[in-house]
Amino acid sequence: AQKWYERLSIRGYVQMRYTSLIDYDGEAEWFHPADRSVRDGAGLFIRRARLILSGDISDHVYIYIQPDFNALPADGDFSVQLRDAYADVSFDKAKEYRVRFGQSKVPFGWVNLQSSQNRIPLERPEAFNYAVEGERDDGIFFYWAPAEIRERFKYLVRSGLKGSGDYGVVGFGIYNGQGLNRLDVNNNFHLVGRLTYPFQLEGGQFIEPGIQGYIGRFEPRLAAIGDPPMTPTVENDGVIDRRLAVSTVIYPQPFGLETEW
Repeated sequence: AQKWYERLSIRGYVQMRYTSLIDYDGEAEWFHPADRSVRDGAGLFIRRARLILSGDISDHVYIYIQPDFNALPADGDFSVQLRDAYADVSFDKAKEYRVRFGQSKVPFGWVNLQSSQNRIPLERPEAFNYAVEGERDDGIFFYWAPAEIRERFKYLVRSGLKGSGDYGVVGFGIYNGQGLNRLDVNNNFHLVGRLTYPFQLEGGQFIEPGIQGYIGRFEPRLAAIGDPPMTPTVENDGVIDRRLAVSTVIYPQPFGLETEW
């Protein structure tokens, strides 16, 4: 039998980018909340530098740990940042039923779940990326998918069709709702649910429709604004944070369409 450390694998990737604003009047800092590295004078930089440790440490426990060695936090220069650290505990040998504990992607949207190394554009659309900062949070999620469909999810990634990965046909759970690497501050969990299914037509074409939604209360961080400076106020337990979304992906065979609303 294999030792637990013989079941682990190490892989990773690096993405480098050059940013230059073509149309810029210099009067104000160009602001891109989902990617703070997009600004005037950013120049050459490493957008992502990921190292992934993963594997089945037992027949029912799978772990996944991913730091980013060139993340850009809210304040300061680039630094090491924890992106994922979770364990999947499965209830059956086929791993059709599993519960995920730790910091991981929140099952909301299709493009949010797609790995940065598989996505064609370097950045995700803001309409979905705003929903979960960094696409991740601390939580507990349940996933279910038949073994045949789990293999289909894997094929959609391995074959180069830019799949989003295996987050179950059905996924739901609770998470802090305050964003990546942040503590819960209002003792109020977010609830999320997602349903998706990758159909394969007779001609071999894959189509994946999905629907997802979440609800919770978000506690924004406040700072003084204006002249004279005034600090905004919110309710003690935060503001209502809820979204409902639908998605449809026609996989590129050879041409495809990805749309979410």
